[in-house]
Amino acid sequence: MLYFARFPFVRHLLMLVLGVCVYTPASVAQTASSDVSFAKEILPLLKRNCIACHREGESEGGLSAETVKDLLAGGDNGPSLVAGDADGSLLIERILADEDERMPPPDNAVDAKPFTPEQIELVKRWISQGAPSDLEGADRGWQWHPIPESIRNSYASALSPDGQLAVVARANRVTIVDIASGQPVQELTDPQLQQAGIADHDMIQAIAISPLGDRIATGGYRSIRLWKRGHQKPTVPDALKDANGRLAVSPDRKSMVQSDAAGNLLVTEIASGNQLHQLAGDKPASLLCWDSPHQIIAVHAEGSVTVHALNDANANWQRTADKPIAQCTQSADAEWLVARCNDGSVQTWKQGQPHAIDAVNKISQATSLAILAGNQLIVGSGKTITWIDLAGSKQIRQTQLPATVTAIVANQAGTQFACATEQGSVQWINASDGAVAQQFAGDPQSQLQLSAYQQRVKFEQTRLERLNKQTEGLKKAATKEAETLQKVQEAHDTAVKERDEKSKAASEEAQKLTALDQQLAATKADLAECQKLNQSLNEQLQKLNAAIKTQTEQVQSLSKTVQQAKQQLDALNKQAPGPAQDKDAPEEQPNTENLAAIDKAKALVTAAMASHADAEKQLKNLQTRLSDTVRAQTEQQKLQQTHQKTIDAKTKERPNLEKNNQKLADELKQKQQTLIDRKQALATATITRDSAAAAVPQHEQSIKQCQATLTGFQTQQTEHQTAMNSRAVVSLTITENDQSIIALFQDSTLVTFDPSTGHSSARIQVADTTESGSGTLTSVNPQLVAVTSSHRKPRWVSLQQDWILESTIGQDNASPISDSVTSLDFHPDGSVLAAGSGVPSRNGQVLVVDCETGKLQKQLDQLHSDTVLSVRYSPDGTLLASAAADKSIRLIDIATDQVIGALDGHTHHAMAVDWRWDGQQLASGGADGTVRIWNFNTRQQERSIGGFPGEVTALRYLSATSRLAASATGGQVRVVEANNGQNQKTLSAPGDTLFTLDVSADATEVLSAGAKGEVRRWNLNDGKEISLWK
Repeated sequence: MLYFARFPFVRHLLMLVLGVCVYTPASVAQTASSDVSFAKEILPLLKRNCIACHREGESEGGLSAETVKDLLAGGDNGPSLVAGDADGSLLIERILADEDERMPPPDNAVDAKPFTPEQIELVKRWISQGAPSDLEGADRGWQWHPIPESIRNSYASALSPDGQLAVVARANRVTIVDIASGQPVQELTDPQLQQAGIADHDMIQAIAISPLGDRIATGGYRSIRLWKRGHQKPTVPDALKDANGRLAVSPDRKSMVQSDAAGNLLVTEIASGNQLHQLAGDKPASLLCWDSPHQIIAVHAEGSVTVHALNDANANWQRTADKPIAQCTQSADAEWLVARCNDGSVQTWKQGQPHAIDAVNKISQATSLAILAGNQLIVGSGKTITWIDLAGSKQIRQTQLPATVTAIVANQAGTQFACATEQGSVQWINASDGAVAQQFAGDPQSQLQLSAYQQRVKFEQTRLERLNKQTEGLKKAATKEAETLQKVQEAHDTAVKERDEKSKAASEEAQKLTALDQQLAATKADLAECQKLNQSLNEQLQKLNAAIKTQTEQVQSLSKTVQQAKQQLDALNKQAPGPAQDKDAPEEQPNTENLAAIDKAKALVTAAMASHADAEKQLKNLQTRLSDTVRAQTEQQKLQQTHQKTIDAKTKERPNLEKNNQKLADELKQKQQTLIDRKQALATATITRDSAAAAVPQHEQSIKQCQATLTGFQTQQTEHQTAMNSRAVVSLTITENDQSIIALFQDSTLVTFDPSTGHSSARIQVADTTESGSGTLTSVNPQLVAVTSSHRKPRWVSLQQDWILESTIGQDNASPISDSVTSLDFHPDGSVLAAGSGVPSRNGQVLVVDCETGKLQKQLDQLHSDTVLSVRYSPDGTLLASAAADKSIRLIDIATDQVIGALDGHTHHAMAVDWRWDGQQLASGGADGTVRIWNFNTRQQERSIGGFPGEVTALRYLSATSRLAASATGGQVRVVEANNGQNQKTLSAPGDTLFTLDVSADATEVLSAGAKGEVRRWNLNDGKEISLWK
């Protein structure tokens, strides 16, 4: 795979083949008594044979072998080292173990080799010496070797926000290129590095330029360097040490003139500092003018003007104005002399004589003037520029400006002039027709700051519009959720009612079943009782029948006894004498024995009859009891039949009742489950309603906060615009051949404008800002300007603005940065810088550095499981997106350092990430050859755009659009529409592997570079290549 740090394949190839950054262990044989270095001798052995499987993030057996501390801590089997005891150390034991337990094991997957006897002896000696660690604070054995100049791979580049500069890294060299000319301006050089002309020991893999273009950040191996644009302090050269405050430069820029305290004019050669002339004077000059090659004008405080002829002192002449003079200028042919007086009036002389011109006399409150080619006088007064033909003594034209004119200066040819106003604007105007060729307003930093405010205002306005649009939806959602809650509550209440009704019905049905079972049980008990009683009655019947039978037999027996007794009695009676036939005859007297027998027989009859009667009575009783028992048995049998019928009926009734009871139970269970569901729905609906209800005031608060933020930025924008407009230009000068217009502002700063491109340079502070903003500029050469004033000596101000190293974060081992810096991004306000790094396959690191102090502000070491390859702040600076080799993108809340979102979808390294201007969409590019578009609010992928030739290495949205440009290793930059995935343009770099990409702020140009080190610029409007820098 083609990436270096970001692109490990290239990194390893370069390290192995070219020796870019080689770790060289000590190669000199050590004596037995010499100290063994862990960093230089032991660690390389562990890296070669152990660390592949025993390291942070992949510690087999719980052991890491990366540091002495790790080895002493050991793993699952205890400490690996016993300091001072080599033979007692597990490390030596495992190195010397049999094949089954030896480390490293044979035929391992990482091609680790067994330790040689010499290496084992070295490790033993180190342990015996106490296993000292010289890793911390040591150089870890790194020996940096120069990268050959033939290595020109470019892994980082950036365009300045103002579109004037490109910063390109080739290997460890960083070149600043002037985009307009395509010429190198400067090589960033760290003076602390031994090799000249390099910015880092190692390959530069990341470059970023601050939003105001005043800082450049470069990332190398475990280091970040911050570079700041600087300039030399104003100086007073020896040739001007006696000057009284004013000077003038000859039209050919070779000589200068100054006035000393006595009033003499000293003419000096600028290049050598040698004095060429001394022109006698009787009083110091308050103003000097050298517009004509052979004449120097000295203006004195009271208003007198002395014209000094360089070639003929007898040709000098002096005139006196009727008032003090603030400015004086002379035509190139020396025919005309024009002075602007302190009261705003203008006076003219022709060939040394006063020459009144009506058009000139009409001007009052003049603030500046200059003479153009053809002796055209231009005068700024108020907001008006007036063209006057001196020879013809007439006004040619007038032009109105939006603000009061403060300074005018003409070019050497007199064909164009620069005009400045109290609002800080500068116009480059054609002398022939008054057309404005260029217009400048302030310096790049001020313009970029204004642009930043404008972008932020637009961002907040869009956000406010979006929030306001959401308000009605949130209110409707709250109303809808309240209505939904009411419906859910009603459904819940209905479920409660139905549950209660069904519960009551089920209860009643269960009671019926219970009552039936109770009745059935009672009837069965009654039946059993009947059966028991019937059994008893059967037994009684049997007993009664037996008793009746016995009693009947007894009665019959007693009947026989009675009959026998009666028969015996009758027999006895027959034997007894009967009564006399004659009643008068005497009765025969009975035999006593016979009488006794008769009495006895009678008694027997009576007794027998009594017994018989008693027996019959008993028999009757028995028969009555039998009848009663039979009757009772019949009743019991009837009752038993009744009970049985009841049991049969109830038994037959029970299954239906049981079925109905089960049905009601099931229905009740269903109603109960419905109620549970309704309760859950009610709870959810309540939470949703509460959330929706709370969302409205929260949203309204967000609107208030957004409105406050918007108002704040609008105020800052207005104040900044006001400050820009209030920085009046007090003086102008033009360098030789019209290369630059230089403006001195009221706050004592200089800004250089390029008339050909419209570009401007950064501000140069020429004095303490507490000083009164006044002075006069004079161009000495294209890179030097003189600033003069009445109250201090003239100063040389160099216009050269070199980038100097401001601070370095991290230096190899002392660095908090874990590995190569693969990505850099400035916060939108430029105050901090985010950096991506991480040890491949171990961790992904994000750091934040304070740009002013160069101090580390945040260090987030475990955001990813692999190297962070891209970091990008959101447009409002509240979030940071990081893309990593673990295929994921993380969204980090800057205030809390918490991950608030994860975007997963790439099937290979996530190489690049960027935000759309409104912060509502992100794009990421991957080594899987796709660009993924993500919705910020939902954290969901909207689409995947494929078809790229190779890995997508970098991408950028085009200004305030949904289009983006992406570079690929297949040598193409493609412009695609994120909202539909359509390819709009294909820009080709034949035969190159592109790694870098940046887009101009106005989205008109794209810059890309790669393996060849060739830098290409394309015009995004027509897709044509603008330039190729090799």
